[in-house]
Amino acid sequence: MQKEIPVSDEWVETESKEEEESDSSSEFNDDEDVNSQEWMILNQAHSSYTVVAKRIRRDVSQLHEVQSDGHCGFRAAAISMNQQQSEYASVRRRMVEEMESKDGTWHLFAGTCCVFACTCRILLGSWDLMVDAWNLWEVPANRCQVPSLMERQEIYKNKKYLAVVADEVPYNQILANLAYTASPCQMKHWIVFPRHGTLMADAFQRPVIHISNHIMTTYLPLSHGPTNEAPIFLVYLEGRYHYNPFQFSGSVYPAPPISQSWFKWRSNVARDWEAVIQLNREEWDQRFPVIPGITLNLEDGSSKD
Repeated sequence: MQKEIPVSDEWVETESKEEEESDSSSEFNDDEDVNSQEWMILNQAHSSYTVVAKRIRRDVSQLHEVQSDGHCGFRAAAISMNQQQSEYASVRRRMVEEMESKDGTWHLFAGTCCVFACTCRILLGSWDLMVDAWNLWEVPANRCQVPSLMERQEIYKNKKYLAVVADEVPYNQILANLAYTASPCQMKHWIVFPRHGTLMADAFQRPVIHISNHIMTTYLPLSHGPTNEAPIFLVYLEGRYHYNPFQFSGSVYPAPPISQSWFKWRSNVARDWEAVIQLNREEWDQRFPVIPGITLNLEDGSSKD
């Protein structure tokens, strides 16, 4: 598994300010038919060809332009799921619901579980767990079937998790920014990676493939097991501060390295995702072999693309 290089906070802040200026100067007509655009072949004649990450642009078959009103990342996700880009608000709402939901968000983290020499009753949510043991013993967390009360937390409210993917932005602030649907919107309401990567994957129970010069990563659900749903493909247009949906060429899509945070924070039910996309990971490694001395998957640092 490749080491992912964090993007510096200085770079993020500088790019964010430029992005805000760029977006505020763009014109957006509420009456415009936002669903009029079509999938276009990406070749050297395409106006966006040179702003797609150079390493993968020749393997991108099609690109779909979406509106630049601050909701482009959510519009692009809607298009990638065969919806209309005007459904961006529904995409946001689904992600909000996933953050607020208690179903599927309880995780047993790495460590050990101690079972004491007694019969104890532990109340966990709406169900009771009976534990019988006559000796003090330890079980590795990956083998233990008895979750520890101290280890069970709602993942999107977990401060340690938010410190990794969201620069310690509080849960309530993330939720409020995500719930905003008016158009156009300010920079604080834009899609942000890696903050929204696994959340989007969880909300729609499918992989999210993110491509930019700084982050080439596959985000997998943390709280849901494998499905047959096609991935969401998002590409960041360098210098335009804009996302579009895209499609890879070929019958097997390539999947860039899995987010490192997924391996730490995934629930047991989500573990099988790694095997499900193994063929796609191999396809990526075959199409885009690693250049010695260069790490190409950047994810741990927060990036506002």
